[in-house]
Amino acid sequence: WAIENKPGVQDDLRAATQFDCRVVLPHTKPDYRVAWLSVNVPGRAERSQEVSLRVTVRNEGRLPWEHSGDQAVRLGHRWIDAQGSTLEGARTDLPRTVAPGETLTLPAVRIPTPTTPGYYTLELDMVQGYADWFSKTGSPVWRQKNIQIGPRYRAAWPKVDAPTEGQAGETVTFPVTVRNEGALTWPPDGANPVNLSYKWLDADHNVLVADGLRTPIGRAVAPLEEVSLEARVQFPAEAGDRILQLDMVHEFVAWFQWKGSPVHETPVQVRPALPDYAAEWLTYEGPDRLTAGQTGQAVLEVKNAGALTWPASGEDAVRLGCRWVDSQGNEAAVPAAETWPLSHPIEPGETAVFRNVAFVAPDRPDAYRLVWDLIQGDEWLSDRGVAVLERSVQVTAPEYAVEWSLLAPWPSRLPPATTQTLGLRLRNIGSRSWPAQGEQPVHLAYTWFTAAGNLAEPWDTFRILLPGDVAPGETVDLPDLPFRTPPLPGDYVLRWDLVQEGVTWFFRRGAAPLEKAVEISEQAIHPPWTARASHNAEAVALAFDGDPTTFWDSKADQEPGMWFQLDLGEVLTLDRVRVQSPGRGFPVGYKVKLSTDGQDWHLVAEKPQNWTDIDVAFAPCPARYVRLEQTGTPDWPASWMISEIAVSAAEPWAGAEASHYGDYADQAIDARLRTYWNTRSVKQKPGMWFQVDMGSRRRIEGVTLINPTSQQPRGYAVRVSSDGQSWQEVARNDDNWGTLDVRFEAVEARYVRVETTNSSPWHPWGIAEFIVWRSAPRWIQGRPG
Repeated sequence: WAIENKPGVQDDLRAATQFDCRVVLPHTKPDYRVAWLSVNVPGRAERSQEVSLRVTVRNEGRLPWEHSGDQAVRLGHRWIDAQGSTLEGARTDLPRTVAPGETLTLPAVRIPTPTTPGYYTLELDMVQGYADWFSKTGSPVWRQKNIQIGPRYRAAWPKVDAPTEGQAGETVTFPVTVRNEGALTWPPDGANPVNLSYKWLDADHNVLVADGLRTPIGRAVAPLEEVSLEARVQFPAEAGDRILQLDMVHEFVAWFQWKGSPVHETPVQVRPALPDYAAEWLTYEGPDRLTAGQTGQAVLEVKNAGALTWPASGEDAVRLGCRWVDSQGNEAAVPAAETWPLSHPIEPGETAVFRNVAFVAPDRPDAYRLVWDLIQGDEWLSDRGVAVLERSVQVTAPEYAVEWSLLAPWPSRLPPATTQTLGLRLRNIGSRSWPAQGEQPVHLAYTWFTAAGNLAEPWDTFRILLPGDVAPGETVDLPDLPFRTPPLPGDYVLRWDLVQEGVTWFFRRGAAPLEKAVEISEQAIHPPWTARASHNAEAVALAFDGDPTTFWDSKADQEPGMWFQLDLGEVLTLDRVRVQSPGRGFPVGYKVKLSTDGQDWHLVAEKPQNWTDIDVAFAPCPARYVRLEQTGTPDWPASWMISEIAVSAAEPWAGAEASHYGDYADQAIDARLRTYWNTRSVKQKPGMWFQVDMGSRRRIEGVTLINPTSQQPRGYAVRVSSDGQSWQEVARNDDNWGTLDVRFEAVEARYVRVETTNSSPWHPWGIAEFIVWRSAPRWIQGRPG
């Protein structure tokens, strides 16, 4: 190249040298390179089909694209799934050779879609020969992400074992296998999981239940995967011909059916629901008229119309019971109220027959409704909506009947072999007058019985004359009635009754006598005591002043949290606490706690529902402070009252041992209800035993075991011994379902042993407190100090 003889070029060169100039070398192009000018591709397509693409490209390489031969250039494609797996498809031939810089449009490129639904990335690339992809030498790839292959939501139902009938409201499970035939991988959790659910339709496909229970899928389910589930379905509340429609739901997004996915439908016959417990009373034969206190007999047949079997034994046993409702709608108390067991378990649809059911009429005349009901545990089944049987019964006054009242509080302890006095008020509630004179006068008499029910000294049945005739409805007051106490210490029952000489004792004609438990004891110690209380604290001394006619009164209605605390002045070993009320004002619920320092308390006794004086025993333990806590709420206005308090002092026990886990036996005699001994994983069986050593011989008359829940002995024998070798059995029950609480004729013993006589395959044997009742405690009754 020369510029001589080229004046114009020479001028241009001279001008250029006056500026900042650079030399640009020619660009080196690759042999093969493609520019993607346009590609039209759909956002979704069906699986296993072909899509047609219009593709426009330009050859930006140095070499032409041959359209035939071994080195021919073709259009290739790749599908890439969500896991990164690649599926290459067939190549598309070019219609002609494409020179460098030339543009080519392929109007209908046919690309087959994957056979598995899902979300894919489609890549287009040019390939020279058989494997030389342009992208390997840096040429760009055309790429389109998230192409949906197949529908987003679609489910198939390979196996559904749905029920064809059931009860209204019933919840069932059944196997379902469902396959994901959509593009979306079903998420099992998160904000929008996919669950199995259902709708209930009527026979005309009207929706009755639009949103059924959910069954989680448990794991992510990819396209074409199957998952086996236990579908949980609740039948609709109304009976009839129904259709169960199963569907998958993407929570808070869509039901699959809305997106065209098939559902699974099963015709179902929905039967009316049966309650768990229902009764149909079929037959009743019984009296419609009784005298007050009279025993009647009835025959009843009742059908189990519910869904559950009525157990005949165990804690859930169903029994027959009755109650009396007077003309004012109030339930009447019946002294001999009881329940009657089933002869065997009563299956649904079966009838229970009760024959010769003996029941006692109330002691007051009135027009009553006798309500027959079923009871389970402590609950009437009528409280759950179970039908009862009601019969009208007229209760008339009996010939011989008496209403007893005390003119003064009854002493709980009396010295032996002494003459005492008592005031009584008697009301004639029978239909016969009580003559005071004549050939067959009515007299008052008393009799002593031991705690075991045996007649006791003094043997004479002393007669006391009435001051005059007593007509029906009249009342007579008898102050200062003399009576003599037994000569031996112990626990007794004093019975007062009327007798028409030469005719009958009143109790033999159904009239209730007056009975009162009395302790005959010579020992009564009166140290100085002090006390505090949550209410009316200035009057606490009236609770232990030795006068049963005076009493501390809370002056406020009973409520949980009230307390009365006694300071005995010194630490004593106690085994019993007795708290009397003046015939009313009993705590409706209570806890008794002990402490040596007034700070660290332990619970020795509790009773959530109470209607009488407090008398609790426990294993001997040291204590200076006694705390009574009121825990109940009465249904009527009632304050809390205490007239007298006594505690019993005792010598400590030597210890305890057991057939199982004897190292922990002391936890049953520590006077702490919250600790206990038990046989742990060893279930109850005959021959297990627990034994206490009281350290010395003591006169005892009862044994009580407080058990952890469901750990009472299923059968037991109670034995006592003076030497630990020769044993005397004092109580036995081989089929026990309640608390072991037995009384027996007073006996001297040092050792007390309880042995199991039955088995329980479910529960161990446990004892929270082993209590021995002494027959002549050493009572301490303090005085204000």
